[in-house]
Amino acid sequence: MQTDDADLLLPLWNDEIMVHLFKETIADLAQKALMFCIVEEKEGAAFVGLVGYMPPPDFRNRRTSMSIAFLPQFWNKGYGTEAINFMLTHGFKQLGLHRIALQVYEFNEHAVEVYRRLGFVEEGRAREAIWYDGRWWDIIEFGMLEREWGVSKRSPNDT
Repeated sequence: MQTDDADLLLPLWNDEIMVHLFKETIADLAQKALMFCIVEEKEGAAFVGLVGYMPPPDFRNRRTSMSIAFLPQFWNKGYGTEAINFMLTHGFKQLGLHRIALQVYEFNEHAVEVYRRLGFVEEGRAREAIWYDGRWWDIIEFGMLEREWGVSKRSPNDT
């Protein structure tokens, strides 16, 4: 992340959901991340959001956590799937990771569906761990192992 990139993050803080969830931690996470990517629109280069390994990977145990946050106007348009696939490929192929995890708030039903479709496995829940919109919600823990990603990437012709 470059100093000039901080201005790109400001729209995240102008979104009500993002302000509530990330305002106090996003800059700190970006500074500590091994890989922090600004995602831009395919045509026009508008700021879409961010994705990264935060905190940095534990290379001894070949594991990390992934974080992703997009502006709402870019939800349900394939940007998340593309960004996650990029991070999985980079993590498993280039970094040699064994395990990549992520967390999602229960109310983000579309993201939960995307993570499951991509092959992430629900590993647990922090029950009623976040207060949002007048009620308690779970934080769902997902993980993917290198061998699970490999299976999801094989074509029907592979044996």
